[in-house]
Parts: sequence; C-alpha cells; structure tokens
Amino acid sequence: MKNISEKEFWQELVSEFYQQGKISQESYNCLNAFLECPEIIEMLDGCKLSPEECKQNRTAILDVLNTKRSDLTKREDSIRQKFSDRNKKAEEYLLDEKTFIDEHMEETVQFLIMQGICKSRGEELSAILSSNVRYRKYSKYEGYSMGLYEVSPVFDLTVGNAKRGSFYKRVPKDKYGKLEYLFREDGRLVSTIYYTSENDHHICYVLYFNGYIYYMIYNWFVGKQTLFGIKILKNINNKLEYLKWCVYEGSTGIYRVGKEIYLYDNSKIEKWWYEEFWFPIYNENTTLDGTIIRELYTGIYDKEGYISGYKVDSYIGSRLAKEVFREKLAHISGYNEFYLSEKERLDTGKDSLRWKYPPNYFD
Repeated sequence: MKNISEKEFWQELVSEFYQQGKISQESYNCLNAFLECPEIIEMLDGCKLSPEECKQNRTAILDVLNTKRSDLTKREDSIRQKFSDRNKKAEEYLLDEKTFIDEHMEETVQFLIMQGICKSRGEELSAILSSNVRYRKYSKYEGYSMGLYEVSPVFDLTVGNAKRGSFYKRVPKDKYGKLEYLFREDGRLVSTIYYTSENDHHICYVLYFNGYIYYMIYNWFVGKQTLFGIKILKNINNKLEYLKWCVYEGSTGIYRVGKEIYLYDNSKIEKWWYEEFWFPIYNENTTLDGTIIRELYTGIYDKEGYISGYKVDSYIGSRLAKEVFREKLAHISGYNEFYLSEKERLDTGKDSLRWKYPPNYFD
C-alpha cells in the first residue's frame, strides 16, 4: 500500500466511523468542517502517512474507546452493588442514564479524532496563526483561562466568585498572572495566552469555519506544547446552538466531556442545559466511578432586559432527580433559585461583551 495524505486519512476515518454509527451526523459535519479550516489545511498540507502510521492512529483511538467501554461496564456493576437489595431501582437508574452516556461516548470519538490530528501540533498552529495577528489586549486573570472571552455566555453567572475581568489601558510590564488576547484585523480572536509562570503558559488557538468555532487549548511547559482540551461552539446566523468541550489527561486519553445546549425565547437565551460526564477510571492505582451531571437552567429576566437570576433543576437521565430519589441526597440540588448581584446583573445587558462574542443574542 502507498502512503496517503494525512488530510485524506482523517477524512476517510471520519467517514468510516460515521458509517459504523460511532459518530452522529452532527459530529460528522463538525469534523469535516474542522478539516476544512484554512489553518488545518495548511498544517496538513504535504503531510503523508504510511499504512503503518494509519493503522497506529486508528488503533490508538479504538484502544481508548475499548478501555472506556470496559470501565463503563465496571461502573454499571458497581451501581448494581450499591443498590444491592433494590436491583430494580439500579436498573431504572442505569436506564435513565444510558441514552446520555451513549451520547457522551459518541462525542468522545469526535474529540479523540481531533486529538489525533492536533495533539503534537501546537507550535505549528502558533506559527500559522501568527500571520493573522494585528493587535493585542491584556487583562488580569480572574478565574478563567480565556478571561473576557470565556466561551460560555452564561457559565460565569452560575459559578461563585468567577469574573471575566476588564482590559488594561496599557500593556502591563509583568505578564505573569495576566491574559494576553491576540486579534485579527476584523476583531475576531486569534488566541489567548494565560501566563501562569515563566515556564508554564496556557494557550488557546481559535479556528473558524462554516458556523463552527474551535478552541484548541494547549499547555506550554518549558518550550513544549501539549494538547490539554478542546471546546467547540456552533454558531448559526448569530445564534449559539451549543458548546461542547473535553479535557485530556495522560494515558486515559480523555477523562471529562461536557456540553451546554441553548434554548431561546426570540433572541434571548431562555434556558440552557448543562451536562458533564466524568469517565470512570479503574486501574491498579485508581478506582473512580464515573459521574454524570444534567442540569436545566432557566434565566430570570427583569423588565430592563437584564438577567437578574436563574432557576436550576437537576436531572437523572430525562427525569427530575427529586422524583428519582425521594429521599434527600446532598449531591442532588432538586430545585433551586439564585439571584445575581447588581454588578453581575448589569453585565448581562444587550451591550455586554458576553453576548457579542462570538454571536449577538439580542436585537
């Protein structure tokens, strides 16, 4: 067999996994759009893979998936043991979660393919994107590695003591503990750099294509960049549809995936689903049962159009958690209502940066 272009290999693998039902139509579309990003095309241009390298890339993904499936089976056995004499209850619980865990497994395939394409290519992306940089801005680190350009439009509202920050008027003399934002001529973000120390930075490269925005997050340590995570926004006609993300770690390949799905009332986000799945890990050093979180948030808008608070319901599968567990459990919030401070409230108006990047959710 002859060597083939790397882009062709990944396109064929995406098609193969789609035909086998390992990825959904949406993931298929998203991956093909990723491979058409100008920066990815330039990065892969001229790269060839031997038959052995193709086999190794495919096997690396399948090995991680097989390990995850094995660990999920162990998780199911563990849950059944915990319910012991209530085995019917255990089966109901597992059935409630199955659909959503299957969805996260399918999205994991997508993220593993993206990891295979980009895991050792932070320096190449940096070099390619550097030609697009026209100006820079800076801010203090306030709890998010992307600062003012935190990807989720609502996440900081639901997390205590989290702030997006504000831009410095001048270039800071000391960059450590600061965020640097690099912009294209049209104002779109090229990348962000969080300077944690002299030898350790977090760098996020931003790619755009056909309604998708890809955030490739690398950890820079002593001159070497390692892919740490990926976030994907789907933005169609200035309306954000979803945010998906994953976090990679060592030999586990991937250990956490999540997403936010946005529901609208006209141009405003009325509700949003927050889901996250921490994969179970079973090895000689670690025994961790996986955890799935599903919460539905409902925004509370005041007469001035600001978000003054939100309501949250916890779910087990498609059922309200408080209906699944009649007894009170500490980790199940059931139903709660929260209100924002005046400063937080004023940061949700139609002119707020959170709505303007990347899309505009308000008329």
